[in-house]
Amino acid sequence: MMYEYISGRLALKRASNVVIDVGGVGYLIAVPQSTLRSLPDVGSDVRVLTHFHVTDSGQQLFGFLTEAERDIFKNLISISGIGPKLALTVLSGVSTHQFAELLAADDVAHLTAIPGIGKKTAARIIVELKSKLPQLTATSEQGVVPEEAILALQSLGYSQYEVKKVIEKLSSQIGRDKLAQLSTEDFLKAALSA
Repeated sequence: MMYEYISGRLALKRASNVVIDVGGVGYLIAVPQSTLRSLPDVGSDVRVLTHFHVTDSGQQLFGFLTEAERDIFKNLISISGIGPKLALTVLSGVSTHQFAELLAADDVAHLTAIPGIGKKTAARIIVELKSKLPQLTATSEQGVVPEEAILALQSLGYSQYEVKKVIEKLSSQIGRDKLAQLSTEDFLKAALSA
């Protein structure tokens, strides 16, 4: 059984979960702090994206306000040794944008600042998720730059994070439209001098 989302009246907010009343049935949904902080007051109508998790010990619903939160959660629990509780802790400790930047920058130190994440787990998260979450490490300007130009920068030793930062910098300096018109050669010249 799969639930895509739960929509109803927010009946209860607790430290780590909420109850959403749907036609007289209260759904207990565990949520990260990021979602909890963004939810309206009790009594308001809400719509929460969900993940239905089944283990030998039971079933549980997890809720998220954004697709990015849910994607990160699903990818985290796919890693051996990371369960739903730890995945919620990660999402409670950093925003989805910060998480993407930590992955892109191979930032083990900041990941280990999240309770429950040691160096080995942080390294495993980076190795296993960095390639799975390109949509979170990409920038809107990246789509206007030819793939060939991005690959050329990476072949020069730029990480995905560094490429993203260069593209953002060039976009703010010369504008998105002009950036889109640059040839690969001109883009590389501009990137190397940025």
